[in-house]
Amino acid sequence: MRVDSIPGLAVTIRMNDGDDLPEIPDVENEPQANRAACYIEAVAGANFSIHVVPRSDFHAPEPSLDYLSCYVKLDGKRMSIQNSVGAPYASVIRGIEDDTNGVRAVRKFQFGALSTTDDVNDASERQADDLKGLGQIEIVCIWTRPGRESSTVSSHYAPVGPIIHEKALKGRAISNRVIFGQPEIQGGQPLRSCFPLFPYGYVPIAGFRFKYRSRKDLHDEHIIPRSPTLVPLEDRDPETLTLEEGRELARLLRAQRDQAPEAHRNEERPVRREKRTNVVIDLDAVDDETPLIVNSESSQNKRPRTALKNQST
Repeated sequence: MRVDSIPGLAVTIRMNDGDDLPEIPDVENEPQANRAACYIEAVAGANFSIHVVPRSDFHAPEPSLDYLSCYVKLDGKRMSIQNSVGAPYASVIRGIEDDTNGVRAVRKFQFGALSTTDDVNDASERQADDLKGLGQIEIVCIWTRPGRESSTVSSHYAPVGPIIHEKALKGRAISNRVIFGQPEIQGGQPLRSCFPLFPYGYVPIAGFRFKYRSRKDLHDEHIIPRSPTLVPLEDRDPETLTLEEGRELARLLRAQRDQAPEAHRNEERPVRREKRTNVVIDLDAVDDETPLIVNSESSQNKRPRTALKNQST
């Protein structure tokens, strides 16, 4: 996802270290030059990572001095430590990182399941205020410079609980939250923590908002259309059937005929099954090597149409 004002900078979300997740434009929000928003599909139990991807034409005002800091908010709560990198400013944020006693560890971002309750004893009104940002991953980018160094690197973040009051959703379809995996020891250089300086003021250059939803949530909020209900072959107009669909329909009808009681089968001779009032399909003349013949009883003067095109003679 990119913003109009800085096309050279993109932020994407990847799940389980795969490809960038497809982004569905958020048409509800008014477009802004330095802000962008979209929907992504979340899967409970999957890890995800945030990728800051600059192009070669993306530069800082002072490349030798400036760092690109990315502040992350999860479900409306800001992480206590931002990610800052120098030129060329590409970075990957996989989770909460700690560096205690020289041991570097990360707890990866993860989509977790979320349930609701209608228990009247829950503080639903307070929850509604606290959960306005639920279902969102926000990244704000700003130019900084390293300031006074901190002695420890420790992140603090309290995930949303697994059960919330239904009223807190305020009509939104959200069944996931952000949680964290178990600590994983990381190699590499120890993390360095500094208090940031803002040489150009606390003015974000770009903001990215990813609204994550399960596939069902995306359907329920009408973000993506539901898959069309398949019409049974028996109920479709034979004129619209492909060759393979016509053969499959003939097999189904033959199977129904063969499974019928003997007396009922005798009543159905000759072996022709009426699909509709004006269409007849010859069941015994259809197999995998034979063209499907569809005759229209209402058009006796017309030649039969075959669904098999370019049949060699």
